[in-house]
Amino acid sequence: LRDSEELYSALVRNISDAVFLLRGDTIAWCNDKVKEVYGYTRDELLGQKASLLYSGDVEPLAFAQEIAPAIAAMEKRGTFHGMSKFLRKDGVISFFEYSLSRIPDRYPVEIIGVVRDVTERVRAEEQLRHSEEYYRALIDNAQDVTVVLNGDGTIRYESPSLARVLGLNSSEQRRSNPFELVHPDDVAAASQSLAELMKTPGATTHEEMRVKDEEGSWRILEIVGQNLSDNPAGKGIVANFPGITEPNQ
Repeated sequence: LRDSEELYSALVRNISDAVFLLRGDTIAWCNDKVKEVYGYTRDELLGQKASLLYSGDVEPLAFAQEIAPAIAAMEKRGTFHGMSKFLRKDGVISFFEYSLSRIPDRYPVEIIGVVRDVTERVRAEEQLRHSEEYYRALIDNAQDVTVVLNGDGTIRYESPSLARVLGLNSSEQRRSNPFELVHPDDVAAASQSLAELMKTPGATTHEEMRVKDEEGSWRILEIVGQNLSDNPAGKGIVANFPGITEPNQ
């Protein structure tokens, strides 16, 4: 039994995550990794309230409300997994994923907590989201038309400029067939061109075709298409319309 306890103790001391034992709302034990994660030494944390580690903008009442779902989950299932903001000793607010497990039949309540710093991942995801929003705003407000097709040829995205150019209303924009507005005499050639483009990732094509606008007039579209099916950011066919003629009855 003693050998088993020493083995588990060594494993907990050397894992890369911070590990806590909470007794009631007090930190009763923790491993040395808390220094890397929180900036506090073990001696500085032992005997402190768990709320010490929450961000400074969390009041005691808000702290109690935030951990209430965790307590309810542990009452029901014995465990809880979540992510929240925590306050490091140096004053930096970091994002941590944590797992809480209640030890049965212990009073006051004892909880094992395992905490991992995911701040870099969260920041990277936020930066990516802001970048996506930025470029989406550029596309949405550009004069040139952009259309993205799925691998099966259905429409995934149409930039608002298509509606402005052709005078379409919102219901007319919501369609899946990319050839719905194409002149009947141009559909076969357009379909063939799209089929050929879909065969080769990275391939491009330059075509012209007639499309119908709001007034029923035919406009000639210059289309530059590219197969981005092997690009994780695209995963489809991207078509840009750099040139559109004036209406022709």
